[in-house]
Amino acid sequence: GTMLFYQWSFLIGRSLFFNPSSHWLSLVVRRVTSSDVSSTAAKEVGASSATKLDTRVSSLDDATRKALIRQLRSVTMAGISGALMLGWISQLRNEIRRRRRQLYL
Repeated sequence: GTMLFYQWSFLIGRSLFFNPSSHWLSLVVRRVTSSDVSSTAAKEVGASSATKLDTRVSSLDDATRKALIRQLRSVTMAGISGALMLGWISQLRNEIRRRRRQLYL
């Protein structure tokens, strides 16, 4: 769910980050082709969209930005923890079933 949210917001231009790990590392990856380098119009469009996103991000004060990052991390960690626990419980149930079958046979 989180990956889909990040990828979708990246594709529609609402975020500079493609996935949560690049967000946590503050890593911005931009694709540049040879035609982008050779044409000045593409450079201006890329610069204006980057400035627009940077302005939106910098308009938040530090406390709000840190609170949003903290909240996003806690939601992500809760999702990861839930997935791990679900997998562990599933393995435990399978092991209990296997041992019960061995006991009755």
